[in-house]
Amino acid sequence: MNQQSARRVVLLLAACALLLLSCNLLDTFFPASPSSTPAPPTPIVKPTIAVPPTPTRDPGMVSATANEDLKIYAAPAATAQTIGQLSKGDRARVVGKIAAGDWWQIVYLTGPDQRGWIAARSVTMSGPVETIPVVQAPTAPPPPSPTGAAPRSPTPPRATPKP
Repeated sequence: MNQQSARRVVLLLAACALLLLSCNLLDTFFPASPSSTPAPPTPIVKPTIAVPPTPTRDPGMVSATANEDLKIYAAPAATAQTIGQLSKGDRARVVGKIAAGDWWQIVYLTGPDQRGWIAARSVTMSGPVETIPVVQAPTAPPPPSPTGAAPRSPTPPRATPKP
């Protein structure tokens, strides 16, 4: 082999080596020795399963817990019609109040407009009470007479004749 041919072979080998290095193909033909540091393993991506969130109580909800057995009224007055009751420990969702703040309007499904009224002094409140709106309360009708008959005007006493 002459000098020119030898030069061509060397150039050709150098070009092949550069090509193998630039394409990272050198490791394919000449694997790394066992003493070299192995490449970190490729992480396995596991599919995630969407879990529905655990239902929680509405953070904006205000509730009243009965401190004693108490009546639910159709209007905010103890003289109003009784439409139900809460037992001690029962909770009700509060949706309104009167301006004075001594009566709370609660959700009561069998009440008029699915609402009822409870006395504020008989319950413990929880939640953002300051967000409860003042509502226009229905007027309580006068209480019925004990016998159910219309009240009569009193008759003046008569003088009893003396014998």
